[in-house]
Amino acid sequence: MVHSMATARRIYGISSWQLGRRLEKIGLARRSTSGQVYTLDKYIPAQIVQNIVTEIDALLNATEAGKQLGIDRISIAMMTKQGLITCYYEGVSPSPLYHPDELCRLMDRLRALAVRATASTDDVDIPTAARRISVPMERVTELILRLQVPLRARCPEAASFRDFEVSLRHLRDALASEHDGVVKFDVAAEILQVNRRTVRILLKQGLLNSKAVIDPATSRLRRYVCFDSLQQFQVDHITSAELAAQMEVKLEENEAKDFLKGRRWRVAETTRDN
Repeated sequence: MVHSMATARRIYGISSWQLGRRLEKIGLARRSTSGQVYTLDKYIPAQIVQNIVTEIDALLNATEAGKQLGIDRISIAMMTKQGLITCYYEGVSPSPLYHPDELCRLMDRLRALAVRATASTDDVDIPTAARRISVPMERVTELILRLQVPLRARCPEAASFRDFEVSLRHLRDALASEHDGVVKFDVAAEILQVNRRTVRILLKQGLLNSKAVIDPATSRLRRYVCFDSLQQFQVDHITSAELAAQMEVKLEENEAKDFLKGRRWRVAETTRDN
């Protein structure tokens, strides 16, 4: 057991400030009124202190974190401000520190949206896309993650941040959906990893909703897929991975109807059982 901050500092070589801030977060220490000293509320198991020491030893500063992601330290700061990654220590700090696991979580979210690039496309990396549409990179990244904008990479499972490529058209559609809450049919198809015909079947079956919106490029009224219904469909009915596994060929209309009818029945049965 560790009896005091001084004992921890002597045994583990960790500063009282570093240990105290972490223990305060998990409710095992409190800060003095001056804000400079931490005291333990009770004796702390040595293993807890050792785990914190191990975490702190692995921390990266902004420059190191940027190198791990493949971006610069300024971009790391902007992503932190956007809420995409979290500092190890809460609050404003002149020298923010990041745990590698936090950076991995961001990359895992991006990789989950990426498919392997098998041919040359007009897609560009995220920083370039941000410059092309005049939107900050951290804002573009947040938009990609929140609206599940499809990405491509030559090797998604090992891609760094700059390896991910995005379609400018899809990105502009995502920006437009911020205002109208809709996406184009081909964007919806790519999110679900199906074709446009299947998207139309889903709309006809009432599994997706559509909305008429004026296209800013042509000033004509066009029909789009409501993004919230797209998200709800993914949650309640089927995922793109499940679709790919169960349907090895592209869905034709009758096959899609039979498949979705069976899926809806299973969902309904599950609901009744619960």
